[in-house]
Amino acid sequence: MRWLILSTVALSLILGCDDGDEASPAQADMGLGGGGGEAGGEDVDPEGLPCVGKCDWIGEAPIESRYVVDLDVVNQIWPGAQPVTHVDQLFSVLINLPTGQVLRAASHLFGAPVNVIPYHDEDGEQVIDAAGQPVIQGDAELSIFFPPGSIGYAIKHHRPAHRVLDFGALAQGAGADALKEDMKLQDTHIELVVGVERPLGDQQVNGVITLNNPQNYQRGRFGSADYPMIFVRPAFPDYLEDVSLHLAFEDNIRTMMLAFNAVSTFPGDYNGGDPLAAWSPGLVREHTRQMVLAVAGEGPAQADAVAFFQSQAHMIYCAELGHVATSAGLLVPINRAGLVESGLISEATYQRFIDILTAHNDGLRTPLTERNDNSYAQYVKAAIAPEDLRPLPTYAGAAQADEEARLAFRPLTMPEIVEGFLKTHIPRNDARLGGEQLAPVQGAVLQALKPGLMEAMGMDDSLYVSMVDRATAEVQALEEDLLEPELSEITRGILREQAQAARARQAEAKAQLEVVRAKRAAIDGFYNQLVALVATPHESYEAFRAALAPLMTQARGIAGPRDDSGAGLFVPPSALHLVAQRSCDGDDRCGGLIGLNYVGHGFHMSAVRLVEPPPPPPPVAIVTLTQVMPRPGADYNGDGVFDPRQDEYAVLHNMGTGAQDLTGWSLSDDVKTRHEFDGVTLQPGEMIFIFGGAVEGFTLSNDVISRGLGLNDTGDALTLWDANGQPQGRLAWPRVAVDQLITQADICAEGQQQIAACGVEGVQRRGCANGLWGAWGACVEAASLLDACAEVGAPAPLMAGEYVIDNTPMGNRYPASCGMGAQGGEVALAFTASHSGRAHLRTINTTLDTVLHLRRGACAEGEEIACNDDIDGVLQSGLSVELVEGEVYHLFIDTYSINHVGPITLTVAFDAE
Repeated sequence: MRWLILSTVALSLILGCDDGDEASPAQADMGLGGGGGEAGGEDVDPEGLPCVGKCDWIGEAPIESRYVVDLDVVNQIWPGAQPVTHVDQLFSVLINLPTGQVLRAASHLFGAPVNVIPYHDEDGEQVIDAAGQPVIQGDAELSIFFPPGSIGYAIKHHRPAHRVLDFGALAQGAGADALKEDMKLQDTHIELVVGVERPLGDQQVNGVITLNNPQNYQRGRFGSADYPMIFVRPAFPDYLEDVSLHLAFEDNIRTMMLAFNAVSTFPGDYNGGDPLAAWSPGLVREHTRQMVLAVAGEGPAQADAVAFFQSQAHMIYCAELGHVATSAGLLVPINRAGLVESGLISEATYQRFIDILTAHNDGLRTPLTERNDNSYAQYVKAAIAPEDLRPLPTYAGAAQADEEARLAFRPLTMPEIVEGFLKTHIPRNDARLGGEQLAPVQGAVLQALKPGLMEAMGMDDSLYVSMVDRATAEVQALEEDLLEPELSEITRGILREQAQAARARQAEAKAQLEVVRAKRAAIDGFYNQLVALVATPHESYEAFRAALAPLMTQARGIAGPRDDSGAGLFVPPSALHLVAQRSCDGDDRCGGLIGLNYVGHGFHMSAVRLVEPPPPPPPVAIVTLTQVMPRPGADYNGDGVFDPRQDEYAVLHNMGTGAQDLTGWSLSDDVKTRHEFDGVTLQPGEMIFIFGGAVEGFTLSNDVISRGLGLNDTGDALTLWDANGQPQGRLAWPRVAVDQLITQADICAEGQQQIAACGVEGVQRRGCANGLWGAWGACVEAASLLDACAEVGAPAPLMAGEYVIDNTPMGNRYPASCGMGAQGGEVALAFTASHSGRAHLRTINTTLDTVLHLRRGACAEGEEIACNDDIDGVLQSGLSVELVEGEVYHLFIDTYSINHVGPITLTVAFDAE
């Protein structure tokens, strides 16, 4: 069997716009049709293998979905020998190398945790989620991510059905046809995503629709349960600082999407060889001129423009629709300056075009809908650009000249498509997976791709041999017919003319075959040189790229563009995928005018369920001393008599969620114990007053009368001790005035210098400004702004309670063994265990995707004894660990990715002794 046969059909699979989702027989034979681990190598949890691709780039933080994937359902949709146990496995490929090594390439992951965005093509009672819960509106959740007017792109793919790639079998010459699906990264279609307002029953609701080529694809919705997608949205270049310009360009792109979708024609015999007609900024402007004339022109000018888009040279496939519409939206503002003053169209045509856009928005029938088989296009709002909006490159300042040569997405030649495949599936740039040791594997695969690539570039012998054979057979048949003696002179004359034409076609085919063979002689030598270089391990990946650069330049020149038609250039669905992954050797926009930010992975509503609320944390009592009145000036105990000693009081507050029996607890100053508690239980949220005394026989229903607190007016301190002799609150004061109430907030404000000295500025406990406090008011060692492991003095005990910690200014210095290394900025909390026992550390009241990891001993070099990424099915973390009295620990409060920053709520509780 040939290693790879890329026929014109196979090439269409590579370049996308394939709405089929069945595995080919060859794929089924290779065990790729159903995913799983059939092709060898046990499928494992993603944390069991190094992270590839997913950790290379972290994009803009998306809105977090309310849904999670139901693994039982997705295993029914995409069964395999090894069931999916983690959602990441659906979007990565397990690669079996000839060496026996197994690696996981995160081919469809984008640096952030998988964000689940459900879709359904219907509305009504049939729309239910995996838990059987009714949803009614199929695009309700999508509309949160794409509100009315916003735009994006859905990259449809087949990765979950093709989760294993066996290069080991390929190297042995088996089943090269199986590479067809993987060669295109499983990216098969691009849908243009638009947020709209649409009817639902007798109401108007926010919804989301798609524009496609073919226009009637999925009827303007999203697709079936077994054909998922990735949602991305435009990311504008840094020089476009004004956010209002972002919105203006989105409006302009959306209008171009609507208009080009209406006038363009999908190549019905699409085979991947269709030319990319709009492959330069000038040609994009010409396409825009033809689009406006097709919509708003008159007479012959309009007829010619309609014919322009119906010609084979200018038909537009799915990803090309996104490319042309987005490029036009960035380069040609829909205003008088962009269309008339630039010389594209006349003032009269411009006015008709604007009138049509206005009529469309008013709900009237216009060419924008009359020429569109997608009924949902009527809900897309058109926009007229602000008069001062200019082409995007003009905002680039000194870089304008470079930007003016760009399009929305950089067109790719076939060598670059192949390069993207090799980067994604055999990542030799990752030293953890062998680095340059993967060179022979890349070389073997590149050699396997040669027959199909030659065919794609029109340099396949068999194509021209078949043309010669057909013409030769035709000549022979006609010559035999001419030997018939009973032919009339008229018929004989016709046959002679046909035979002459057939001989001409035969000669032309033979001449083309000789030209191709002559070219192939040169190309074969070049291709062998390229394979040899790729297959050779280099000193480093950088050295390999440097050696490859001149050959890639030569390969691009050979592959395309081969003429002014744009033949040899493509913007396949995989091009948008690579842009969103930033898989372009550090180029943030991959050579295009814009980048793409990951929004989420689209799952059918039937495969997802709402995130279950995390279980409530175990009840924890947090009792502390919150107020002291050392110098009363009134009858605070309510016994009818003012007494400066008896009306002194202290206040205890239970700020936790559990009740606390205060038996054995006490209050003391620096001299002696002033009050011991017995038979008092403080409920959650409850406060009690402890008074210095009262007149004989006076009782309080809820509060406590002591035998005297002995609070000094000239300066003193009062400490609350628990039954284990541990401090649970302390308030100190200097000389006080009459009726001056000492509170915890006062101590926080007074303690700013002390907190700053501990290096915890920016880390706080609720109720206290600028510092993480122990419950008794002393500093707790934590992270400085410069180094998470900076320490001052001996670590204090860690107290039960709730702390709010902000990791915004922190760097990523100390990796974790879970959570893909925990890429976010971490805060390290140093503490000494006050007693042996089990501690429960949770971040479940936090919105960020957190990771907790605990080290014993030294901060940077200490042994990691526990790590957790997700707990109880949510993105927050929890540890339950046994602590040893007197030992020093460092708790790292971390996040999964660098785009997860902000306040993190840490809850600390201990098992009762």
